[in-house]
Amino acid sequence: MSTHQEKLKKSISIIRKLISLYQELLNRMNSKSIPVVCHHSGTSQTRTTLEAINNNHKWRGYPKSQLGYYIAYNFVIINGVVTKTRKLTEKGQATSTFKKFHWDIMVVGSFDIDEVSQENRDALEKLLMNLRLNHSMGSFLPHNQYYNTICCGENLIKELDKLRMTNNIL
Repeated sequence: MSTHQEKLKKSISIIRKLISLYQELLNRMNSKSIPVVCHHSGTSQTRTTLEAINNNHKWRGYPKSQLGYYIAYNFVIINGVVTKTRKLTEKGQATSTFKKFHWDIMVVGSFDIDEVSQENRDALEKLLMNLRLNHSMGSFLPHNQYYNTICCGENLIKELDKLRMTNNIL
């Protein structure tokens, strides 16, 4: 095989790879994106437990998730730890006025008063990047964008704005 034929073969291989990547990008852009709603617990960042949230939500009548929790959110972040409490195939239950299929994330804290801890901010950032890159996450907005409420607190909203500006993930 001549050098010219080898170069042509290599060029065709590169073009095929580029076409494949372009098709994958188009598929991602056309896939159904899923909105995410952010909440805060309105409770202490240091004293609130997953068990307490689960018991409260069970008492409030939220349906049991496929993962065994009564928690209305798909994810709960406490002390920098993300716990998946509803499968991604389950609609979040916390934003009942939002009828479209969506996921809910709750960061434990009262962010109208408290600052968001660095560990919770880092955990939220990592979760959002994962949802954006691997699970068709669409828009990401605080609860008060969907309902007249102070949730998710002024300080968490500021952190969301920072994440939006620095990572282009929201």
